[in-house]
Amino acid sequence: AGRTVLVRGLPASATATDLESLFGRIGPLRRCFVVTEKGTRTCRGFGYVTFSLGGDAQRALREPPPLAGRPLTVTPARQRPRVGGKKPQEDEEGAPPATPPALRKPRAPSRKARLIVRNLSFQCSEDDLRSLFSPFGTVLEVNVPKKPDGKMRGFAFVQFQKVLEAAKALRGMNMTDIRGRPVAVDWAVAKDKYQATRGGPCHVDKEGKGGGEEEEEEEEEEEEEKEEEEEEEKEKEEEEEEEEEEEEEDDEEVVGEDDSEQEQEEDEEEEEDDEEEAGPPLCHAAVSGPREEGAPPTAPPKLCPPQFRNLSFETEEEALGEMLQQFGDLKYVRLVLHPDTERPKGCAFAQFLTQEAAQKCVQAAQEEGEGGGLRLDGRQLRIDPAVSREEAQKLRGQRPKKPTGTRNLYLAREGLIRAGTKAAEGVSDADMAKRARFEELKHQKLRDQNIFVSPTRLCVHNLPKAVDSVRLRQVLLRLLGRDTRVTECRVMREQRGQGRSLGFAFVGFGAHEQALAALRSLNNNPHVFGPHKRPIVEFSLEDRRKLKLKEQRAQRSLLKLKAKPPEKEPAKPSGPPKKHKARTKPPQKSSGGSPQAGGAPGGAQGAPQAVPWGGFRVEAPGQRVQLPDGSSRRKVLALPSHRGPKIR
Repeated sequence: AGRTVLVRGLPASATATDLESLFGRIGPLRRCFVVTEKGTRTCRGFGYVTFSLGGDAQRALREPPPLAGRPLTVTPARQRPRVGGKKPQEDEEGAPPATPPALRKPRAPSRKARLIVRNLSFQCSEDDLRSLFSPFGTVLEVNVPKKPDGKMRGFAFVQFQKVLEAAKALRGMNMTDIRGRPVAVDWAVAKDKYQATRGGPCHVDKEGKGGGEEEEEEEEEEEEEKEEEEEEEKEKEEEEEEEEEEEEEDDEEVVGEDDSEQEQEEDEEEEEDDEEEAGPPLCHAAVSGPREEGAPPTAPPKLCPPQFRNLSFETEEEALGEMLQQFGDLKYVRLVLHPDTERPKGCAFAQFLTQEAAQKCVQAAQEEGEGGGLRLDGRQLRIDPAVSREEAQKLRGQRPKKPTGTRNLYLAREGLIRAGTKAAEGVSDADMAKRARFEELKHQKLRDQNIFVSPTRLCVHNLPKAVDSVRLRQVLLRLLGRDTRVTECRVMREQRGQGRSLGFAFVGFGAHEQALAALRSLNNNPHVFGPHKRPIVEFSLEDRRKLKLKEQRAQRSLLKLKAKPPEKEPAKPSGPPKKHKARTKPPQKSSGGSPQAGGAPGGAQGAPQAVPWGGFRVEAPGQRVQLPDGSSRRKVLALPSHRGPKIR
């Protein structure tokens, strides 16, 4: 009753479409209709509007909108109970009966905005959770299930009013400490989908010890779902009774709505509440034009959300939603994240409540000329009509795949040494701890889309303090051969004090093959600096933004040099030129027999052979992938999925 209002003062030509367009500006509608004269389509001067949210109904009561300059009177609709099996008649003015009206039970909120909080401390109460989750939106309910003996089960449910608010809370509260314990926040999914992801229904194992807490958690979720389903079924029965009562009253005809449409709409709403989908569906108002008697009810067309491309990686959902609200109310805005890096991919989906708002947004984005189109964070947005998953798979299979992997992520695997492998034999615990720390830092940095792996630059860690740039260059030339082109060899030192070595260096090469041979020869080599000081070598990580700034500084310096006037050359001394002795190039020593190279030829002689301490080797450059158009490209590998100890 709190969401349905009675609208008076309508003209005789008013229809349900007029009410939909008028009150749809306030908020999403569940249904609306006008009451007509018996046997005609002439409006009797009043109608009913049911909002999806009670707050929108209160706003319509406070600020009733005019229709074609004609003021309307909006009052709350009242329920009429049955008296002796028959409902009393209501006059045109909607006078209430003598008996008090039976209050209708409010409908349960949508479970799409429902979160589950796991690993919860037993000292955490419902008030604590409500205070922690309230900054992200309106918290309708907090439920902390308990065992029959009164002890907590270690998880809780948090119900929000909107899905966007729940999404913000999931990102903000996941893996945060509550009462000294890191909690895991996730969407509360339906029972059938949860069992499908777990590989079938869960059976209680009385003898097993592991998984007992999860089984109790699943049972509690099932109980919660059963209770909500029972409430929805009761509510559905009450609504059907109300509709029957409305039909009995004066045998009034309702334009654009009948029992079958109402039942179908309620069934669709209950299906939407029971299913947990990846994206929240659009709530359609059950309003349609008049149709012939006996015709089957038509389901409202499903609106696909448009897809926005060319977004900045720094753009957030809130900023995109604020820009799109100028075209109409939004159901949700969702950024597409990369599954590996969990960073935005530069595209998003936005669902409008009406098709007109979506069309306005598409038209505004297609405007050409200066100042036309949609811009956000300095980038022009492109809008593509969204398609279903089946159509997307067909289109994906039709278009030829382009070569990807410009960040060279596969090179991050090179030289990886995991505990428990053959390469880790003889390595000290301190060195293995350093490798694990460097590997974790590497994965954190690669979450940024501006960071890529350099194919020709190496980073060498775990160097002795006595090794300087000259000695490191000599070691590399001895391993790879004198014909190796080393463009950079720099041991990093302290900027203050005595300038002591920091224990790591950067080495650049003229070709990727030389850098790869250097990594495989030097990484974890016990013969270079001793078995207790093995080098940790990996391809260096570079930042595109910093490299761009460096290039701009170099260009400015070059322009300054060109702008300076040429200096006069000093006068050459007169007399015969001095004779210089020709330098004889010393013969190059073969690096094949040196113990540091591990018996591996280097440089132009070929790639170094596999050594037991070398670690993981990338074989991607030699593999090709055939494309549908007949061409081929290099196979691209992602980051390693396993980094911890290898347990055999």
